[in-house]
Amino acid sequence: MCLQNCTGKMCLQNCTVKMCLQNCTVKMCLQNCTVKMHLQNCTEKMSLQNCTVKMCLQNCTVKICLQNCTVKMCLHNCTVKMHLQNCTEKMFLQNCYVKMCLQNCYVKMCLQNCYVKMCLQNCTVKICL
Repeated sequence: MCLQNCTGKMCLQNCTVKMCLQNCTVKMCLQNCTVKMHLQNCTEKMSLQNCTVKMCLQNCTVKICLQNCTVKMCLHNCTVKMHLQNCTEKMFLQNCYVKMCLQNCYVKMCLQNCYVKMCLQNCTVKICL
């Protein structure tokens, strides 16, 4: 799926999805999916449950709620609010303003030139600054 200049609401269940979003306002609900996403200049609200997700975000305002997921994320110049529960998380952040709340997670993070607020509960965290 490649979406450009759109206002979209998407609900995906039990799927394998490759998505490219540019200049979009998107609300997404994903359940039990394998998702690869590349987002540019988007306002994005996402709710992910039981998913394997690979995400690359550039110049985006993103609100993400992840539950029971395996997530790999690459963020560039983004404002990100994330709520993660019971996740395996690998994150690479550059020049980002990030607010994160993590519960029962295994997290690997590499941060460059970022302003980060993190709330961690019962987590194993490895951070590279």
